[in-house]
Amino acid sequence: MRNINKILVILVAILLVIGIFLMVTKGFNYSIEYKEVTELKFMLGEVLDMDEVEGIVKEAFNDKELRIQKIDYFNDSVNISVVEPTDEEIQSLIDKFNSRYSQNNTMDSISIVKTANTPLYEIAKPYIFPSILVLVLAAIYMGIRFRKQGILKVTLLPIIMTVVVETLYLSILAILQIPISIWTMPIALVLLLITLTVYAYRFETNM
Repeated sequence: MRNINKILVILVAILLVIGIFLMVTKGFNYSIEYKEVTELKFMLGEVLDMDEVEGIVKEAFNDKELRIQKIDYFNDSVNISVVEPTDEEIQSLIDKFNSRYSQNNTMDSISIVKTANTPLYEIAKPYIFPSILVLVLAAIYMGIRFRKQGILKVTLLPIIMTVVVETLYLSILAILQIPISIWTMPIALVLLLITLTVYAYRFETNM
């Protein structure tokens, strides 16, 4: 059992070192919600068949990473976010839409907006205060509830392990280049709660 624990500790340490190195040098992979993209807005003048629109867009952009959204209640307008399109690809899309929907759009007549990458800090910011609050309240509770087992142990150990677990989580994302998406921070919050619950259970069984 001790050998298995040592192997796990070594494995976690290796993952942390590699992950932190990649976070610093390479960074994270982001889903299209947070990537630097070009947003194109089209008002096409008729109720849209989104499968047809998607086919036209993918053909114009050669299957580049993209996202297509309707943007009004009349279902005749669409917002297209695409990663690193060329002017030729944008013009190709305009031509295809003009032909299909009897439009006369040009590069100058449609809305073309470039958005920057969203830093991980900005994505995580709404979760930082709630996470710290949960961590502090859990530490206070454990310090009072399990004080006979040593206040420093029952308050600092869960905090330290939470930091380790969250860093390991980010390390795995960096190593495997799993995209940072809208689910990344909620999953991190769930891991925090699981870690605190596990330690609360362990301290309870040791009473």
